[in-house]
Amino acid sequence: MKPIKTGRKRKARKIRKGKGQTEGKSTHLMEWGEDKNKRGKKVYTVNPTIAPSGEKGEYEPQSYKQAKDRGEVFEFKRQRKAEKFSHGSWKQGKDKRDAMKDFRQMKRLLRIKDKAEAAFDAGNIEKAKELAAKANKIEKLQMKEREGKK
Repeated sequence: MKPIKTGRKRKARKIRKGKGQTEGKSTHLMEWGEDKNKRGKKVYTVNPTIAPSGEKGEYEPQSYKQAKDRGEVFEFKRQRKAEKFSHGSWKQGKDKRDAMKDFRQMKRLLRIKDKAEAAFDAGNIEKAKELAAKANKIEKLQMKEREGKK
């Protein structure tokens, strides 16, 4: 089937219509990646990584090919949009705010880790240790925050 290019947010909300959340388990865990369209141009795709397996509300892993066969692949021209969509920009209300907050924190943590690695490669061990400690502190705060949500 063709990838979804328009009305993506609305369609993402309707993929599992009526399924909703299953005992705290998300029905829309998504991943993003690169692909080529019919013309050979690079595009970014997003697809669900889980699919319903039966009537009991159980889910099983789903590959990119399976998602494509089911018509659940979303196509984007820009990497950042695909990345944000896979992390939940298609959601509404509080769910979207929480998803985007988690996305921004993850990106910030990755930037700090990249800076620490660059400092280490440049031979600036003290700066690398300082940045690594900052990254560890942020990770611990995120873990506490996640435990508080449960």
